[in-house]
Amino acid sequence: MNQNRRADMSNEGASEARRHVTDLVALINDQLEALADDRTDASVGTTVELANVIVGELTQLRQLLKDQFEAEERAGYWADVLANTPELAEETNDVHREHAKVRETLEGILELVTPVASHSFREWQEIDKKFLQFAWMLASHESHKNRLIQRAFCDDVGTID
Repeated sequence: MNQNRRADMSNEGASEARRHVTDLVALINDQLEALADDRTDASVGTTVELANVIVGELTQLRQLLKDQFEAEERAGYWADVLANTPELAEETNDVHREHAKVRETLEGILELVTPVASHSFREWQEIDKKFLQFAWMLASHESHKNRLIQRAFCDDVGTID
């Protein structure tokens, strides 16, 4: 199969999963902001209930990212990137290392959130801040990955001076 075609098929299959990840990150961000800004109805029960929902969503996000990163490996387009542009080997390794960092950061947030009943308003602000940093890291990773793939398959090396 043509390397470019395989990359296109892999991207098509993964785009819905990436949209789901993006939507889930936005939802969690909104919910954490509500807790950090104390926009809940101020009852402890409601705060704990929302916090439990957030833990469930963070757990779902962890699984979605695990699946997404593993699917990228199985699809074989990283091998295609290296076959097509071996000079991108170091940058490809950087993307792989970013996977681990993204997952570790999310794990750290999950550890901060669980036990939900013991968090103060200030702690929710700190968790919200860390999640925003995570969201930025994830977006940067996706952008880095997309630029790398574009360079490997779309750039015409004869036109780059």
